[in-house]
Amino acid sequence: MLLKKLTFHEEQCIHAVKTYIVNHLNEPLTIKELARMAGMNPQKFRDGFYFLFEMHPAEYIHSTRMLTARHMLKYTGNPVKQIAGDVGYQHDNNFIRAFVKFFGETPSSVR
Repeated sequence: MLLKKLTFHEEQCIHAVKTYIVNHLNEPLTIKELARMAGMNPQKFRDGFYFLFEMHPAEYIHSTRMLTARHMLKYTGNPVKQIAGDVGYQHDNNFIRAFVKFFGETPSSVR
């Protein structure tokens, strides 16, 4: 189903959840919980998020985590393990795999 229209209130709620995502990258973020925060069912939230930002919420979460990690690698001296935790990865090996898949280079090569 294609989303035809969002109310102004629904748009504001989705924007608020997008801000929440950026400020809570180190936490587990599920579509179900984010949709609840927006006061929508998960499908309407996904469709609305895509309508506004041209990417699904899960894609946004992942890309924001990766871009934030890359910035931290370049501009802080924090260890990779700490950066992994700061962007929501419990295990630095999973973070490194995701980083390489996203950027095509290792976190240590970014430094």
